[in-house]
Amino acid sequence: VQMSVSITKTLREKSPKANIVSVSLKDRAALLPAGKHPSHAMWFDPKADSFVTSTAVEPTFPKWAAPIGDHDAVMNARAKPWTPLDQNWLTTHAGNDDAPGEGNIDGLGTTFPHIAKSPYAFRATPFSDPMILDLALASVKAERDPSEPLLLLISLSSSDVIGHTFGPSSWESWDHLRRLDAELARFLVELEKLTGPASVLLSGDHGNVVMPEARVGCKEADRPMPDDPYDRPCGGGGRIIPDVLRTELSAESERVLGTPDLFAGVSDGYIFLTAAGRAETAKRPKLDEI
Repeated sequence: VQMSVSITKTLREKSPKANIVSVSLKDRAALLPAGKHPSHAMWFDPKADSFVTSTAVEPTFPKWAAPIGDHDAVMNARAKPWTPLDQNWLTTHAGNDDAPGEGNIDGLGTTFPHIAKSPYAFRATPFSDPMILDLALASVKAERDPSEPLLLLISLSSSDVIGHTFGPSSWESWDHLRRLDAELARFLVELEKLTGPASVLLSGDHGNVVMPEARVGCKEADRPMPDDPYDRPCGGGGRIIPDVLRTELSAESERVLGTPDLFAGVSDGYIFLTAAGRAETAKRPKLDEI
């Protein structure tokens, strides 16, 4: 992000009329790379069930973008069932549908076909990718000045949501990546029809770990990591559920300290105390032991 912001700042300073367009599924992935003075920054807002912008960037959502990313366009995309492009290919490469650990977001389900019944479920489908790419192309068609530089900052984040929801070995992840490969090819062909040869930089944010429930069982004598310092079992694992862990911590604090309401919650490995918990300075050593 820092490199991208530096690029946009330098480009805007050297070419005040440069066209800088940033589009993403996520607000932060559209706004942060765009820098302080983009031409456009657009992202999908689940509360609006639409692609949106901010008045910090421009007064209104661009007219040329509305047919591609407004609420009606998203509803049309959401109405389409997500079915496999090639089920035989998935069976060969990705095993079985509905593998252990797959999630179900707002009724999206764990097996094909999937229909997104909410904007949050829509984020876990591949249908935002072509919309994001088409918004970028539409900006070029509507506003490109061949005499000025053009910088497109495109973040395709549905792979993140799909990977977290279904796991990297799922039918959904494999099908999505095959779709995304074809969408990128289409986008680059259409872009270069508009602009001529373009320079492209691809980067990745992160991958996804295998679902803990999906680990394949093994015999102890054939451990895949015989010197595993964590002494992990061969069978499938489980999850630490934040709300469950908070309940267990509260029960333990009541048992040890006589007070149950000291823990506000657990997030990303961090434990947060309530106001009452923070005030219990005398009990803090015992609290830390819990």
